Amino acid sequence: MVPRIRIVASPIVELTFSLYIAVRALAGPIEPRQAWAQRLLREKPELLQRIAGFWNTPDFYEWAEIVVFAHRLGKLFAEPEDLFSRLEEVAAGPFLVPELPSESPGVREILQERLDRLAASPELRAAYIALLREFWAELQPDWERGAKKVAADMVKSMSERMEHTADVRSLLPRHHFAWRDVHAELVHSAVANGDVVLSPLALAGVGVAFFALPHFLLIAVGPDAERARDQRRASAAKAAARFKILSDPTRLSILTTMCQAPCSLGELAREFGLAQPTISVHVKMLREAELLESTKTGGQTFYRSSPEKVRDFIAAARADAGIL
Repeated sequence: MVPRIRIVASPIVELTFSLYIAVRALAGPIEPRQAWAQRLLREKPELLQRIAGFWNTPDFYEWAEIVVFAHRLGKLFAEPEDLFSRLEEVAAGPFLVPELPSESPGVREILQERLDRLAASPELRAAYIALLREFWAELQPDWERGAKKVAADMVKSMSERMEHTADVRSLLPRHHFAWRDVHAELVHSAVANGDVVLSPLALAGVGVAFFALPHFLLIAVGPDAERARDQRRASAAKAAARFKILSDPTRLSILTTMCQAPCSLGELAREFGLAQPTISVHVKMLREAELLESTKTGGQTFYRSSPEKVRDFIAAARADAGIL
């Protein structure tokens, strides 16, 4: 028996995930792939800053309370304005965040704190709703001009593929959260009960999402998610190569020494008690990593680095590894 899976586009799910992208766009040196995010970085950085600073929750970039609100109102698959017009009513609450089987207790605590803050402050609720409306106004042209059709095409394609499979995960890339062993029982139970909604992330492009409320499992995926996995692997290889440069204790000590003062190969050989050819190998690797500058004085070549260069190098390695 083919399971009953609802496959439907949701601009509210798109909005929620796009807020995550907006916050991440300011969190590190990686430029976002989405055209709308690049445009906002150029033209409306203050809007992204207000989004990033609204909740000010370190290392938690999601706005999942929107899904909680929309689910409570039965508006998860409505137009955003239909949700915005009811947000004051529901956010004035207060109410308890339901059990979220896909999330850690810490995430539920963060969301509960947000709901409590919104319920306690009419001013905060007004600012919250106004910010969501402003952000959606920036996204809506991209949604209407192209992403909406991409989402509709994905719904059609996934619906056709779902007719020939009993496993919703076969429609998803292998790195999707739904494939993780820890979620296997949750996915199987939701499928068996007909509680699964599969939704595209056309505005996000490369995104994946997995969010379980009581009696409701939302699985979302962008059209370029497979490509994003391959890009992550390539970025991880770059990060590993960068970390390898700093993994040798002698080479790292040499780099630290050249952050303090310019040194010649001969000076480094004497200081570290190594043959000059060995020092040359370490210095070559550091030069190729663009961690060193060289100058010639009196026929000798001196090499130096700086703490700023090393910090930038480590930041680039962390960004490639996805550790922001």
